[in-house]
Amino acid sequence: MTRKHYSSDNLAVCDSFLPPVTALIICVLGVYSLFDSVFSEVVSGQRLVYAAVVGICLLVIVASIKRFNCSKVILGLSLVWVICLSFWLIPSHENDFIYVTYIVGDIVSIALPLLLLFAGVISPDLFRLRMSLILLGAFLLTGAVISIGLGGVAGLERFEPPHNALVTLAWLMFFRNRGMVRWLALSLLVVILIISFQSGARTTVVLWFSGLFFLVLLHWSVRRIVLVSMLLALVLMLSSGVVIRQAFNAVISDTRFQANIEGEADESLLSRLFEAQDALGQFHRQAGPLNYALGFGHGATFRSIYAPLRNATNDGVVHNIHFGPVMILYRYGLIGVIAYLALIGFLIASFLSQRKRISVCTGNELFFSFTLSLYLLDGLLRNVFVDPVFSYVLAGYIFYRCNTKVLTVSVEAGNQAVLGASFPVQLVAEDGSHAV
Repeated sequence: MTRKHYSSDNLAVCDSFLPPVTALIICVLGVYSLFDSVFSEVVSGQRLVYAAVVGICLLVIVASIKRFNCSKVILGLSLVWVICLSFWLIPSHENDFIYVTYIVGDIVSIALPLLLLFAGVISPDLFRLRMSLILLGAFLLTGAVISIGLGGVAGLERFEPPHNALVTLAWLMFFRNRGMVRWLALSLLVVILIISFQSGARTTVVLWFSGLFFLVLLHWSVRRIVLVSMLLALVLMLSSGVVIRQAFNAVISDTRFQANIEGEADESLLSRLFEAQDALGQFHRQAGPLNYALGFGHGATFRSIYAPLRNATNDGVVHNIHFGPVMILYRYGLIGVIAYLALIGFLIASFLSQRKRISVCTGNELFFSFTLSLYLLDGLLRNVFVDPVFSYVLAGYIFYRCNTKVLTVSVEAGNQAVLGASFPVQLVAEDGSHAV
């Protein structure tokens, strides 16, 4: 029996149109990203769009509940998810200050990835079609153009940088295409890097280079990586690093990186460090056995001692914590930390698996795992969990993680690969012939 490997990149079907439900969800996510690009703070319209994402997912689930069918893995994960979501309400009522809006907001932000996952199980085109990512990327690119336009006109030192998902899409376009598409992707990457520098967002610049590093490790062989590294080392030795150092200093001289290179911390970084210090200090002073297990729950706040009071309520307490790991520990305890570390572990396992089967990985599968990795890096310095696009990316990663296997099929047997909850897809061989 002859067995062949098939290029699963064709599984990301590039239809000329999207199903209505998929298009609606992607458009609402895109509109939220446009709000995020225009306004530095959350406005009422943005909250309405967020509520629309939640409402649409609920309507899709309720309307299709009779034909809802997903794998046991997703059902088991969903059950654990809902149990944790409920248990984290237990310590909330014991907090000194209870803000219903904060509690509801935290519950919704954690529940949204699960709702989007269910919507994707019902309508898998939400994650499977390449056109879904193209439409989302169009919104994100529009948001980046609007952001730099408004920032340039207003003469702002800081404005919203290009979205993490846009960085991912550009790098995937560059690595997985040839000819004019690759040159177009390279041009887009250069523009994204320039906008990131001008926006004053250091994290996005770091993520841009992290994306390059990630995809080089994913696509290049070990031999090629070693040869290129040796060549770069030789160039550095011959030039004594002077030219490169001068060019580097010229690039960062007027950016927010300058203070960090000189060993200084600016106000933004210091405020986040003090914020984490305040939260950890209160956790150490007040946490009991229940808090160590479940944290202080949804809507938890802490007393600001060292951090600036600009984010404090009238009671002098702060809810948002920019450092992701600290926020997870403070609100959700060791259970939340274990879930966070497990997600990182699964991402590492996904990377190793995708490296072995890179020729049969779909662009969509790589997008979700790659973007989620960048989000978690970004989450070290800011709260990414409130971004509905993050929820979409996490849901897409879980969808592929639970359903995608190595697509090695028997041509003679004429087997069909099944992606997820009984959704048949047609395999297309690398030579363009159909397996079924």
